[in-house]
Amino acid sequence: MRFLVIALILGLFTAILGFMALNVGEVTNIVLWDRDRPLNDIPLYVVVILSVLVGIVAAGVAAVAEGTHIRLANRRLIRQVQKMETEINYLRTQPPVQSRSEPDELQSGEGDSKAAGRRSLPGRHEQVQNPPSAPVYGSSADEDDDDTYTGGRAV
Repeated sequence: MRFLVIALILGLFTAILGFMALNVGEVTNIVLWDRDRPLNDIPLYVVVILSVLVGIVAAGVAAVAEGTHIRLANRRLIRQVQKMETEINYLRTQPPVQSRSEPDELQSGEGDSKAAGRRSLPGRHEQVQNPPSAPVYGSSADEDDDDTYTGGRAV
């Protein structure tokens, strides 16, 4: 890919030099935005070189703007992924609140009461515990911090 870019740049440079060599004596008149006084007797190669330079600058500005937009979007997505990973890690570390029935037990009509009694974890109380609360994230003013998880509990 690098070789291709170098070849294209050298080809463009050679084409511009060839154009300049073939059109040294050519002059042109330029009228910009319906001005009363046109620009007279400007060498043609100057017009071409200025046009190429304006195109290069415009493409550079567009590339910088697009790159900035992509970097900002990536930073936003990275923060969102970090918040989601924090929440997933929090939920993974919480003990299960109650046992669940197997799908085939539900179809046979046995219900949750028998399944919960048979499969209760050792050392668990029969009463249902309060479910854990969600993690607390920082306010919108803390957007610059990468670690917005406070370690507390949601109210």
